[in-house]
Amino acid sequence: MLEYVLKRVLSFVPTLIIVALLLFVVKTFLPGDPVEQVMMIDGEIEIGSKEYEKEYRKIQTRLGLDKSSFYISIIPYSYPENLSYVVPRLKRQILINDYRKNHSFELPKIKWNGKNNQFHKWISSFVSGDWGVSIKDEKPVRVKVGGAIKWTFFLLLLSLTIAILISIPIGFWLANGKSTFLKSFFEKTSFLFFAMPLFWLCTLAVVFFTTDQYGSLTNWFPSVGIDPSYQRFGFWEQIAKYGNKLILPAICWTLHSLAYMSTQLKVSMKNQLSMDYLITAYAKGLSKSQGAKKHAFKNAMIPMITLIIGSIPGAMAGSIIIENIFNIPGIGRLLVYAIYESDWNIVMAIVMVIALITMMCYLIADLLYAYVNPKIKWTIS
Repeated sequence: MLEYVLKRVLSFVPTLIIVALLLFVVKTFLPGDPVEQVMMIDGEIEIGSKEYEKEYRKIQTRLGLDKSSFYISIIPYSYPENLSYVVPRLKRQILINDYRKNHSFELPKIKWNGKNNQFHKWISSFVSGDWGVSIKDEKPVRVKVGGAIKWTFFLLLLSLTIAILISIPIGFWLANGKSTFLKSFFEKTSFLFFAMPLFWLCTLAVVFFTTDQYGSLTNWFPSVGIDPSYQRFGFWEQIAKYGNKLILPAICWTLHSLAYMSTQLKVSMKNQLSMDYLITAYAKGLSKSQGAKKHAFKNAMIPMITLIIGSIPGAMAGSIIIENIFNIPGIGRLLVYAIYESDWNIVMAIVMVIALITMMCYLIADLLYAYVNPKIKWTIS
């Protein structure tokens, strides 16, 4: 088992490196200049002035953007070794455009930059726990992501717990006995919620159940949004003060996931109930209710392990929708805001954390699956 876990953990490394490379490539080729963004936040300086170039160089060095992008540079021979030396950005773009017009073909120049490059600086700092600072307010990224992820995990665990507690008895009920109108009605209704896009379900819930616009009878939940002053309190104080605003988002996520969880258990239960070992047990006098509760249910829950734990990464992706509609300060909302503001230190940190959590969830699912089913061996190809 230990060997299997070590091999799986080591397999995380190449995956995370690929994710980091993709993120860095996207960040590098997107339009915009992080240095100018910081300068706009700090205060306006006239472009072209001596103060502008001096401040630009200072911020550029502080952010590590004065270095080459990667370990190897492949550029046209007449290009400068590092275009970031050309200030301001507009002048840099004019230089590139002029080159493209006047040079149809030129042999490339390959340069080895060693460790003195932006990618190495970022990935080594990330591994050591230094995730940089936010461009918007220069707060540590790790502090901002750490504070946001608590809200996301609390909402996720609350929603997942409610979904499990409801879907398991419903799936057991659907699998046993004859088909009735009530069972058919529930299945069709639950699939209606599952087929409905999550953003639409959340929007309808906000419109109809958080205001008295359509009558006081439907004004069941508090209005959306959490007071920005929540940061003054500790996390559990925040939950005690604003936890009532998480009830409706948790219900929306539960309604959306109830259909496939209960249906999965229903199908798994029916497969177990038709197995030879239960048919033999019935022939020996075991009642159907005892067979379903003591034998079939235990074996039917094995596939549910992967489904339940595998739904955690999906729920984190869904948090982007839920947190922005209900204005919850989790990583989903933080990610969207960071993308709007081109705050790539935060974007890259959040995506890397989600990638790591996803791989950890599937590892835990495999371990639990093998634990409850001794037939599975601890091997990895």
